[in-house]
Amino acid sequence: MTAEPGMVVDVTAVRGSFTLEAQLEIPEAGVLAVLGPNGSGKSTLLEVLAGLLPPQRGEVRWRGRTLSSADGRLVPPASRRVGLLAQDPLLFPHLTVRENVAFGLRARRERDAAPVADRWLERLGVAALAARRPRQLSGGQAARVALARALAAEPEVLLLDEPLAALDAAAAPELRQLLAEVLRETGLTTILVSHAVLDAALLADHVAVLREGRVVEQGRRADVLGAPRTEFTAAFVGVNLVPAGFGGLRAGAPAGPPQGSPAQVTRLRFRPGAVVVSEHPDGRENTWEATVRWLEPVTGGVRVRLATPDQPDVLADVDAAGVDQLRPGARVWAHVPVEAVQTI
Repeated sequence: MTAEPGMVVDVTAVRGSFTLEAQLEIPEAGVLAVLGPNGSGKSTLLEVLAGLLPPQRGEVRWRGRTLSSADGRLVPPASRRVGLLAQDPLLFPHLTVRENVAFGLRARRERDAAPVADRWLERLGVAALAARRPRQLSGGQAARVALARALAAEPEVLLLDEPLAALDAAAAPELRQLLAEVLRETGLTTILVSHAVLDAALLADHVAVLREGRVVEQGRRADVLGAPRTEFTAAFVGVNLVPAGFGGLRAGAPAGPPQGSPAQVTRLRFRPGAVVVSEHPDGRENTWEATVRWLEPVTGGVRVRLATPDQPDVLADVDAAGVDQLRPGARVWAHVPVEAVQTI
């Protein structure tokens, strides 16, 4: 008999006209990233986990203990040792930084609140700000203080609600790296919700993808981000997933165990970085004609969306120096090597 994961979620919850139906297992000491676009149910899920929204069906269990259930059992948020860090730091303006960080422990009448607060301020690189008020902090500093406050309260589970979304381009990478270090050091069970794939790639062990209130895919980070099995997830994480026969493409080895006869192959998968875009055909196999739909910047280059009649769009990553002729509406030729195409 296998042990139950740290947290088990199997709920239906309603907020206004929106319904969330989620089934998740979060390993103890693991980090689960819940990805999805705006309106997919990420914040609703966190409200259920934090005890702010009771489920209409099912329950939330932590270490075998029921935290929330549809039959009325509900451990109050203040009693479930679940910390929540939101986009807005929500620091108390009338308290100093040290007092903010010590607040959770003092609310529980812990005598060592101030020393614990100072340790976390030191660990997160903001000890010099201990006597300041929140209005004297930058956005990045306030985010670090909010994280210190959440950790100083000694939660058993940490909920992160897009904590990097409101930060500028300089502060976000620093806090992301700091989060990665702290989560590794503490082994704290964490649920991170985000619309950014990079957050999942750098912080999470497991990934779940939400769409319109439903979990459409979940599993190990490498599997979900590197080898998605649904078109929605593939599009969201930036992997091409097209039907068999697309563009006359021929594939290399199957993705995973043998799939049997060729008739069982239904989709082909390849990464944007494997696609070569040129102005003229060069006679290679796995080449098809397409139209540039739009371009956008990505790390190290430019991402091009290519449209093919009656087929799904394909993403291609190209060097920024080679996009002179790639304008929306331009006719181009796309090529992907046989060995870069997987069948699923």
